[in-house]
Amino acid sequence: MINPALLLDEATETAAAVAETVSKAKMSFPSIVLTVVVIILAVTMIILFLAQEGNDRGMGIVGGASTNDSYYSRTKGRSLEERLKSATKLVAVLFAVCSVILYILISRGM
Repeated sequence: MINPALLLDEATETAAAVAETVSKAKMSFPSIVLTVVVIILAVTMIILFLAQEGNDRGMGIVGGASTNDSYYSRTKGRSLEERLKSATKLVAVLFAVCSVILYILISRGM
C-alpha cells in the first residue's frame, strides 16, 4: 500500500532539489526570456500542426486515381488550410532560430 506521507516527503525533497538546481543555474535575463519564447513557439507549433487536415490522397495518386479539379483545389492558396501551413512553417523557422540563439547564449554562460 502506498503511504501518502512518504509520497509527500519525496515530493518535497524533489521540489527542494529542483529549486536548488534552478538557483545554482545562473541564467541571464535574455536566456530566460528566450526560453519562454521557445516554449511558446513550441506550443504554438503543436497547436498549428494539430489544426491542419491530413492529406487524404495518400498513394491513390500513384495508382492512377484522378485528382478533383474543384473550386476548392483551385483556390487552395487562399484557404484556411494553406494559411495554417504557412503559419506552421513560419513558427517552425522562428523556433529553430530561437533555439540556436538560446543554445549559443547558454553555452557562453550568458
